[in-house]
Amino acid sequence: MKEIPEGVVDFFWSQVVLEHVSRAEFPEFTRQLRRVVSPDGIGVHSIDFRDHLSGGLNNLRFTDKVWESSFFSDAGFYTNRLRPSEMIELFRQAGFSVKVLSETKWERMPIKRANLASEFKAMPDEDFMVAEIEILLRPTEIVER
Repeated sequence: MKEIPEGVVDFFWSQVVLEHVSRAEFPEFTRQLRRVVSPDGIGVHSIDFRDHLSGGLNNLRFTDKVWESSFFSDAGFYTNRLRPSEMIELFRQAGFSVKVLSETKWERMPIKRANLASEFKAMPDEDFMVAEIEILLRPTEIVER
């Protein structure tokens, strides 16, 4: 994306893609996306927070060390496991306003808290209740670079 000139993209869209951008690369991805979007540009994204094995959250059972290993990250079912609040915050830090257009939620938490890897145990239940969201992004002043 670094070869795309600054401020030239008016519209950007994805359908269940962002959950596949690696966790380590996601902050830089959002900064580069903000760099190339025009001041009046908009983006619409549908993000699926379910694991791509069982449609639940079983991927949150694994530690980051295990999940981010090449064994899992090179598999065809890798997701970055960013929770909705984390992903929205990364977009805001990159200089986007974020509006949630729609949300699909589970009626109850799809994984027992006791089965979560330690990295997820302190997160609020709300971050495990969202299965999918559709968001609208618009550029704002860049707060952090």
